[in-house]
Amino acid sequence: MKNIYVSQISDYTASMIEDEFYVVALSKSVTDKSGIPYYRLVLADKTGAITGIVWDQHMEQISENLIHTIVRIKAEVFNNKTRGVELIISEIKKVECSDISDFINRLDDQLKNKYFTTLRKMGEMVKNISYKQLISIMISENENILKDAPLSLIGPCNYNGAVLVQIVSVTSIAVQIARSQNSLTYPPYKKGTEIDSDLIITGTILATIGNINRFSSFPISTIAASTSLLTSELQAIQLLEKCLKNDTILISDNEKNTLYNIIHTVHNNSIKPMIREAAIIRSAYQIYNILIRMDYKTYENQ
Repeated sequence: MKNIYVSQISDYTASMIEDEFYVVALSKSVTDKSGIPYYRLVLADKTGAITGIVWDQHMEQISENLIHTIVRIKAEVFNNKTRGVELIISEIKKVECSDISDFINRLDDQLKNKYFTTLRKMGEMVKNISYKQLISIMISENENILKDAPLSLIGPCNYNGAVLVQIVSVTSIAVQIARSQNSLTYPPYKKGTEIDSDLIITGTILATIGNINRFSSFPISTIAASTSLLTSELQAIQLLEKCLKNDTILISDNEKNTLYNIIHTVHNNSIKPMIREAAIIRSAYQIYNILIRMDYKTYENQ
């Protein structure tokens, strides 16, 4: 059982620790001045990553097949003036049985499949053929990254699959708001003027899926290089344009402009919604963000 996490290691400076870590990377090197060989490891758990050093007298314990495995190490916590806190490893051993959830912050496979199946079913609810094709292509082409994309480096959404959870949750909230508005508004809508559920589902999925490329997956999650150039809004538009190159998707200019309006409205609070569906999706987005922050605070307090 894991007891010490990367986020806590600085509390053990100058002490010996013994615990399990996930090996992200491993490389052989030599010191600059004396030429003494050593191994440098990148070790991680779900709270972050740290460098481990194995000096030559312990190098016989190291093998290349340790990469992407869990190891148990005995090490001194050393505060290097230039590189920060490092682990000087004296013993290292591969661990066959351990709980991977301690090392990779992610949805388990069962939950991942549940959310993805739900997302597929939401797309199938759409009656507009062009919208349905657009959703199907977008989900299929981005399935792998969608299932593993985190939404932040810290906080309530710092796990692989957070974007998938967000898309399903925000879409569900938006659909429920639309249904309530269609059935309970007064005076009631005339036939043909109801809120468009197809547009609600399509617009929500499209606006939210632009978050998939913001961060690389854990255990080593970093800000993606494209994030500095393309915001979530622009990435959503880029994904839309890529899908529309498919000749089987026949979307009118008016429908395309409406989707653009939704994307802009959701990602820019300064823009006033011009259509009801955009207002609903932005509200659903805001509700979801408030709820997950509250849930996270409750979890931390517990």
